[in-house]
Amino acid sequence: MRITKRNYTLDLIRSLAIFLMIIFHFIYDLKYFGWLTWDIPDGDGWKHFRYVILTLFFICIGVSLVYSYAEQIHPKKFLKRLAKVAMGEG
Repeated sequence: MRITKRNYTLDLIRSLAIFLMIIFHFIYDLKYFGWLTWDIPDGDGWKHFRYVILTLFFICIGVSLVYSYAEQIHPKKFLKRLAKVAMGEG
C-alpha cells in the first residue's frame, strides 16, 4: 500500500492559476460585450498576465508528472494518456 502526502503548495499554485484565469476571462468578456475598452488580450500587461497564468499551469503539470512517475515510469500508461490528451479526450 502506497501512502501519499498531499502537496499543499501545488494545490495553492493550481488554485492561484485558476483564480487568475477566471479574472482574465471575466475582463475579456467585459471587453467582448462592450463594457470595457481595454486592450485585452493584446496589450503588453495582458500578455504578461497571460504568460504568468500559463507558467503556473505548466509548473503544476511538471510537478504532477514528477509525483505521478516518481517510483517508476510506465511507458504504456504514459503513451496511452498522451494519446488521449493529444486527441482532446483527456
